[in-house]
Amino acid sequence: MLFPILRAVAVALLLALPAAADTYSFQSRINGLYVGVDGAGVLSAQVGAADALVLEMVPLRGRQVAFRDPQSGRYLRAGVGQQTYLAVASPHIRGWETFEMIGSGSDIALRSVQNGLYVGTDGRAPRLRAAWASRGAGQEFRIMRRPGEAPQMEPQAPRQDLEFAGGWVLERLYEGGRRVALGDPALRQARLQIGRRGGVSGDSGCNAFDARILVGSARYVVEDLLITRRRCQGETGEVERLLTRALGDAAQFNLVGAGRMEIRDASGRLRARFFRG
Repeated sequence: MLFPILRAVAVALLLALPAAADTYSFQSRINGLYVGVDGAGVLSAQVGAADALVLEMVPLRGRQVAFRDPQSGRYLRAGVGQQTYLAVASPHIRGWETFEMIGSGSDIALRSVQNGLYVGTDGRAPRLRAAWASRGAGQEFRIMRRPGEAPQMEPQAPRQDLEFAGGWVLERLYEGGRRVALGDPALRQARLQIGRRGGVSGDSGCNAFDARILVGSARYVVEDLLITRRRCQGETGEVERLLTRALGDAAQFNLVGAGRMEIRDASGRLRARFFRG
């Protein structure tokens, strides 16, 4: 019961945002570099202004805020892994997605509401962590406001046949930019059938699923992913977990080489590769 209520609150907050919401980037005070995303999808203070991660700010209560990626619609989350890294990875706003913003003007610090620790870096390792009990230069950022852009087109059903329509067999899966070691038998049980106007049906090798592909502004969106609930074990279960997550995050369906298709997310990271079958 609690999850639907929280999800409804998050949706209501998004609907309250202006159509052309202002976005923000962050510059570390300890090294002068901007916060971007590294090859594993983790936030790191190591890029120039042109490559900075840009996020929408979602006001919550008092000084509490959340940050949303306008491209993927996902929220910034602390507490990723044992090192409490940060990544744009969450579909909802809960404790790990909520931050207390401390400071005035353009100089701020962020403290995780979930664990009460500051976000920052020691200046040697560039990755950001919610792991600091006190606030220093490594936990301070200059927040840079960027004017709102024109409203994005609402995702809609394709008006033309999709060039990647047809039947596909899963060949490889990726997580954090790296190929996941899974056996061919488990991978090749998973199949997709993509209709010319965006209808999707498939089988993970354990459960059947359906979805639909919509066309947004310069990206695709997979919606209404419905899946049966048979319990999956071993490599088959891991294939299902990674495949359904790849579909949920999909922004690009790219034809590559001879009879191959790749799914990439909004950050351009490769998530899955298929061959025709």
